Amino acid sequence: MQISRRALMLATTALVCTVSLGEARADVDLAAFMALSEHLTGRSDLDPVIGRVYLTALQREATNRDALAALSRDPGRQDGQALALRKQILRCWYSGLIGEGDASKVVSFEAALLWSAMGFAQPKGWCRGPVGYWSEPPDAQETTR
Repeated sequence: MQISRRALMLATTALVCTVSLGEARADVDLAAFMALSEHLTGRSDLDPVIGRVYLTALQREATNRDALAALSRDPGRQDGQALALRKQILRCWYSGLIGEGDASKVVSFEAALLWSAMGFAQPKGWCRGPVGYWSEPPDAQETTR
């Protein structure tokens, strides 16, 4: 059985395209996203339930899917798309929001990292302790979180 040169070229091209598309469209799993998020935030106590919501929202955009796969393989990437995605991931974790502008949605207000980053602030309606907790210096207080 002989294969023509044309058939061989078509088969090779189809194989390369299939392999390339398979790698480019490989979705990042939750463990890889959490590892990337921990690397970016410097925190090891991130909630995987919230992480799944952020990951799902980020992967809705095809360009994010590709960039997320590349960034999870190499967190030190410096190209423009990687930098923009890093900002999106950090914005999610620190603000507790997904999306931008009028299309943004709250995922987790009280678990947003901005509260712990500021140290002195807390979500509205969130009490740090029993009545009178404010009479103690901040470093002597234990938070009820």
